[in-house]
Amino acid sequence: MKPASSFTLVELMLVVSIITILAAVSLPTFTGFQKSQTLNDSAKKLKSDLRYIQNKSLSSVNGKAWGVHLTNNSSSYQFFYCTPNSLSYEEYLFSVTSRCTGSTVISFTSPAVVIRTSTFSDIVFDNLNGTLVADGSLPVGDLTINVAYADGSASKTVTLGRGGRIEE
Repeated sequence: MKPASSFTLVELMLVVSIITILAAVSLPTFTGFQKSQTLNDSAKKLKSDLRYIQNKSLSSVNGKAWGVHLTNNSSSYQFFYCTPNSLSYEEYLFSVTSRCTGSTVISFTSPAVVIRTSTFSDIVFDNLNGTLVADGSLPVGDLTINVAYADGSASKTVTLGRGGRIEE
C-alpha cells in the first residue's frame, strides 16, 4: 500500500505567508483605485445632471428656464426653475435668486466628495439657446466647478463654456 501524500505544516505556513504579503501589497493600490473612481463618478454625475438641466431649459419644460444652485464645500446641489411672471426675459433671467423656485436636492453618493466654486453659486441655462447665466450676469469666460475630496487630496474639474458647452 502506498502512503497518503499530504502537505507539511511548514509548506502550509509558507503559502499562508505569501498570500498575506500579496494582500498587504495590493490593498493600498485597490483603495487608491476605488477613491479615484468615486471622484470620477461624482464628476460624471455632476456633468450629466448639468446637461439634463440644460436640456430641460432648452425644451422649455413647463415653459420655464432651469438652473442649478451650488453650495461651496457641500456634497449636494439643487435644481430649480425660473418663471418670468410679468418681467421681460432679460429681467427675470438676471434676477435669478428672487424669481426661481421648485428646488430638487441632488446628493453625491460619497459624502467625502464636495463641490468647490470660487466665484458663483447659481447657474441658469437660457431656454432659447442653452447659454448660461451665473449669479445674474453673463460670465466673462468659462466657469469651472471642482469636484473634490473634502480633505483636498484630489479633484476633478467640470467646465461650463459661455455658449453652453459642458466638459469634464
